[in-house]
Amino acid sequence: MDNYLFFYSMILANNPDNPLDWDEFIDAVDNDTNLINQLNKVIMDSQKKNELFESISEGNGEKKS
Repeated sequence: MDNYLFFYSMILANNPDNPLDWDEFIDAVDNDTNLINQLNKVIMDSQKKNELFESISEGNGEKKS
């Protein structure tokens, strides 16, 4: 459910002129379960990039924030 809320919030935040009703969103996700899989992949890729940048910063003696 958290991922659904997060995904829905991202859609609304990035499309202010095209409001999407919660029920329409749930119907779309139910019809194409690949949408949530794609979101999870984007999140995981982002986390990997952040970890890489953090490890590079630590290698330069900078404090991890």
